[in-house]
Amino acid sequence: MDKKFIIQSPKLLLVEGSHEKKFFSRLLSNMNVTDIQVVAVEGEHNFAPNLRNLPSDEKFDEVVSIGIVRDADKSFKAKMTSIQDALRRAKLPVPTSPLEPTGTPKINIFIMPNNADDGALEKLCMETVSDDPVIQCVDDYFNCLQALQNRSHPNIYKARVQAYLACKNEGNVHMSTASELGYWNFTSPTLDSLKQFLGSL
Repeated sequence: MDKKFIIQSPKLLLVEGSHEKKFFSRLLSNMNVTDIQVVAVEGEHNFAPNLRNLPSDEKFDEVVSIGIVRDADKSFKAKMTSIQDALRRAKLPVPTSPLEPTGTPKINIFIMPNNADDGALEKLCMETVSDDPVIQCVDDYFNCLQALQNRSHPNIYKARVQAYLACKNEGNVHMSTASELGYWNFTSPTLDSLKQFLGSL
């Protein structure tokens, strides 16, 4: 987890890394929510061991809710199963589905981008700016590449983010910096279910 992680709030939000931490910190600020501690687990492979260690923290008895956010990547179903298995091994409550909080402490799950499709934070971010006219340029660029190379980009979600951010005045904007600069539309209806999830914690 975050180096020198100390439980500072009874409400915890566990996310994969620094990109997610900055995104959710900005989103929570936009929602005027100040009582949720965002913790970067530093990589998907660290989720299970860190969940197992969490109940042994001396302040864990103060925790009332834990939100878990993961990227679906190539399989929403596989990621949900992975989270459930990790919770069982940690002897923590196990929700049967995303957005269905259960147990004590209350556990809730959100799998990006939308608790159904494959993808990741990058896909969700791009959906928040889908009405930006620049998106047509991004689409044209990747359509051109696909026609030339006769294949789709192997990491299309991250590549689309990079292409979109390249149009900004700063140039070469980092994904996490983009959140801090407010380049994603945090008022987009695309984020409604995510805000519902955060409100449940």
